[in-house]
Amino acid sequence: MISLWKNILLGTLISAMLIGCSERENSSPDESATQATAKLGNLADANVTIYKIEDNGTLISLYFEKTSSGTTLGEIGKFDMHIDTLDDNLFYLYEVTGGKDWDSNDDGILDTNATINKGIIRAIAKGSSLKVAADNFIVSYATELIYEKITPTLKYHFNASTFGAKLQDAVKKVIGDIDGDGAIDEKDMLIFNPHSDESKLIAVYSSQAQKIKDILHNGKILSLNLLSKLGSYDTAGWAEEITLSNDGTKAYVADGGNGLVVIDISNPVNPSKLGSYDTTADYANGVTLSSDGTKAYVADGDNGLVIVDISDPAHPSKLGSYDTAGYANGVTLSSDGTKAYVADNNNGLVVVDISNPTNLSKLDSYNTAGSAYGVTLSNYGAKAYAADGNNGLVVIDISNPTNLSKLDSYNTASWARDVTLSNDGTKAYVADDRNGLVVVDIRDPENLSKLGSYDTAGWAFGVVLSSDGTKAYVADYKNGLVVIDISNPANPNKLNSYDTAGSAEDITLSNDGTKAYVADGDNGLVVIDLTLYR
Repeated sequence: MISLWKNILLGTLISAMLIGCSERENSSPDESATQATAKLGNLADANVTIYKIEDNGTLISLYFEKTSSGTTLGEIGKFDMHIDTLDDNLFYLYEVTGGKDWDSNDDGILDTNATINKGIIRAIAKGSSLKVAADNFIVSYATELIYEKITPTLKYHFNASTFGAKLQDAVKKVIGDIDGDGAIDEKDMLIFNPHSDESKLIAVYSSQAQKIKDILHNGKILSLNLLSKLGSYDTAGWAEEITLSNDGTKAYVADGGNGLVVIDISNPVNPSKLGSYDTTADYANGVTLSSDGTKAYVADGDNGLVIVDISDPAHPSKLGSYDTAGYANGVTLSSDGTKAYVADNNNGLVVVDISNPTNLSKLDSYNTAGSAYGVTLSNYGAKAYAADGNNGLVVIDISNPTNLSKLDSYNTASWARDVTLSNDGTKAYVADDRNGLVVVDIRDPENLSKLGSYDTAGWAFGVVLSSDGTKAYVADYKNGLVVIDISNPANPNKLNSYDTAGSAEDITLSNDGTKAYVADGDNGLVVIDLTLYR
């Protein structure tokens, strides 16, 4: 099957070849036809391509139109939507490119000079919904926002029988009830009017409406240009790793030579320090919390593992420690909270009994051959996946924590610094330093293989996945935060990035996935708004 995107390109090429014979010579559409509007503001002389989406996801270009010009806004931007030819049960894509915007700020007043539109706005809907909207149908920046949210489904997972429900979900993440019927559905999307309905956008979009229009006028894709910083806090040390409290109100930062720092993030726009504990003996590289949130486990370099009592986050205090013999870079806990697995650099993986936090002891260790920087466990806790520096990804059998053994390894080509797993446990996502993000097939833990990769331009130090597993958020050192579409793990693609100003070492997400918390080296903690990617 020719892919959806190849068909878009094919349709565009066909459009370019046929436009001279297929477009109406008169820029005003047939007044007897049902007329839709292209509106950023009203777009005159824009090219419109109408596609039918087949049940297998293939795009078929049907019609080529040009929007009307005129002397009033009521005359500008009209085009024939070919309503009489639409099948109620099929989906259609309306694509509007170029043209001149005669109401660039949507104040309802004809601009003195038009704004050239270099971009594209699209709307996708079922034939039956388009017929309900009829001549109230507007292709707008709201339909484009929704289109971009649904793009991964269109691109990789199109299923005609389930697509409608996914589209409805996307609509609810952008707009409110436009027609006042008590429901938010495709009709609300299709009749959204930028002039009168801006306040009915979800708050993050209504507050950036003009920025959205400017991005589109300049020919840029919205989802690549709308990340924004919410707040930050300079931790005074070097923020290496970060984890959040269960209720999402506190951030615990492994702050290098400054030890553990506790930050109040209940107001993410204005984070503030609650308390800190100087681990003194060395350099705090990693941190994780007990399930009840009363203890922090700090990977403290040459000092090994340190357990800090955080039951009073304003006054953390030491409970116990264990010198792991190597250089503790990262730590994760068993599901029952009785064992800590420490990525101990040249000493490999070390398992520490933490059942008595004031009297720690070693259970076993395994020399991974490389330099263990990060570790995560399989869903059932029987395997440990170590990001092992120049040795890549190493899988260790921990079913018997007193007798560790290697299952397999995969050389990721650069320096593996962090690893996380897909929800179903079939894929490992490795932050591979200068090599970017590497996706490894771990379905057979004794026979690892590469699925795909994406070079993030910077040095990938940390990685975390969205709850739905379609996006990877990479801490890319001097390149900041990078958002990668992993809905097709064999072909990851960049969605966006945000330069955090410091040196992005690690990242974690809020419980609802709307915010990214970045451990940003000497810049401390940085909070990024991710609302677009929900």
